[in-house]
Amino acid sequence: MRKAILYNQEGKQFLADFLNSLGDFREEVSMDFVNFAEHGHQWFAECTQIDAEIIEYSRRIARGQEVRILFCVHRGSDCYILLHGFLAGSERTKPADLTLARRRMREFI
Repeated sequence: MRKAILYNQEGKQFLADFLNSLGDFREEVSMDFVNFAEHGHQWFAECTQIDAEIIEYSRRIARGQEVRILFCVHRGSDCYILLHGFLAGSERTKPADLTLARRRMREFI
């Protein structure tokens, strides 16, 4: 079974702060990642492979708003590394969000 690691840098808990900001939806999003750990993310419609390394989790929480979390699988330790979380109103993830996730992934790995 995989585990999820929240990216942090120099004591800043970016993903933990983002998840806490979701209020009532925090539990739903967290449970999705528990299910991913048990069964594998590839079985869930909420996940889309963006490129060879980055996977996008998306869940609609309100009209016109989606929670999006960009993550990768650390093959050496069989962990999900949650790199970047944000609220989105558009259908496409912005290039700046992908760039940030890739930079964090390189820093982590």
